[in-house]
Amino acid sequence: GFDVHTELWPDVTWGRRVDLGEEERVRFTRTRLCLPANRASEVAEALRELGDPPPRDMATIWWDVRR
Repeated sequence: GFDVHTELWPDVTWGRRVDLGEEERVRFTRTRLCLPANRASEVAEALRELGDPPPRDMATIWWDVRR
């Protein structure tokens, strides 16, 4: 019974909201992957190869409420 509205939009800031230096980005990624410190060079290489993440698709959904 609701008149639902949807707006689709790309989140172009995805992956770029926090400006981390390379060392911090490697440490953060390594920690999330549960890898030991001696794997840092492999993580750094993989991050360089992957580059920045592409925008992710987002949706805003709303409906009007009458009072």
